[in-house]
Amino acid sequence: SAGPRTRRIKKRGKKGEKRPRTAFTSDQLARLKKEFQENRYLTEKRRQDLARDLGLNESQIKI
Repeated sequence: SAGPRTRRIKKRGKKGEKRPRTAFTSDQLARLKKEFQENRYLTEKRRQDLARDLGLNESQIKI
């Protein structure tokens, strides 16, 4: 059989800090839910537009 398995550990940014959870406003949540109902997949352009419109980073836009 093969040798022992090793598990890879994901490295985090500075000093192992995680990005804090985003607290969305009720308006932002409503807009994101609406977008998800209309289309479950975002194009890069649509993600950029949503981020700009909602005042969020692109990495925060995941529907």
